[in-house]
Amino acid sequence: MRYRGCFDGGCFCGAIRFRFTDVHDSGYCHCSICRRSSGAALMAFANTPRESFAVTRGTPRFIATTAEFERGFCPHCGTVMFSRSVDPARWAFVSVHLGAVDRAENIVPAVHICVADRLPWLQVDDALPRVDDAQPPPPAQRDDPRWRT
Repeated sequence: MRYRGCFDGGCFCGAIRFRFTDVHDSGYCHCSICRRSSGAALMAFANTPRESFAVTRGTPRFIATTAEFERGFCPHCGTVMFSRSVDPARWAFVSVHLGAVDRAENIVPAVHICVADRLPWLQVDDALPRVDDAQPPPPAQRDDPRWRT
């Protein structure tokens, strides 16, 4: 895991709250789906094991963003907070949108994904690894010193 510990978050109006532990990976996604659902040029995310993620207050609604994935959002204020596989056996993580995490400053992104979809005017000058699709190498294979087993 990149980070161990408990993280809380929620929507803008406070109707939905969630909690998760153990961040497997974190980064920036440049895909058009993340851009449209967040209203931003890219989206910062943290992937946490599905079993460590729980909604602790309220009931989010879901919108299918592809045939395989859905995004959880607040039905009151519209904040999109996380993404997950429709089929839990297909992908073992929940991708939490860092903009909805209370202490997001404690989860530092480690990779850029879907760089092939990056907006051409967006220039990000960091030394993080970049992959064209949504399949980065596992964190342990990227020589990230924050990775712990």
